[in-house]
Amino acid sequence: MPLAIVAAYILLILPRSVAHIAAANDFARYYTSGRQNVSIIQPYQTNPVFRERFEFEYMMKVANDFELGSEVLVDNINAYIRWAYSVIQYSPQPTIYQNFIFCLRLANKDDAALSYAREAARLYPTRDVFKKLVEELEART
Repeated sequence: MPLAIVAAYILLILPRSVAHIAAANDFARYYTSGRQNVSIIQPYQTNPVFRERFEFEYMMKVANDFELGSEVLVDNINAYIRWAYSVIQYSPQPTIYQNFIFCLRLANKDDAALSYAREAARLYPTRDVFKKLVEELEART
């Protein structure tokens, strides 16, 4: 019986543990780089365990660049737009929609932002933020 437990641990649990240790190491490298090199944590963008953390880090990078008026802002916004678009295709989370629309607006893509704001308002009718976004964007176009 103990041999079966050891074998199950080696085959089922150990690979996940190693993957989590590698991910923790990559996130630590990212933090020690001053959160500058987002590509370090890029492999975790579609992992369900790390997806929200990745999204948070990307939005923090966009927000920090926006505050500093950094030149890399456009690259980060476009990278986030590509990532968020791919994620909402299979996991349309309200926060990702909201940040996606925010980045579309920063990139001066108001028509696309309005389209996705309407989509989000249909998906999440109880979230007033999307109704307000639709109203704001309709007033701008």
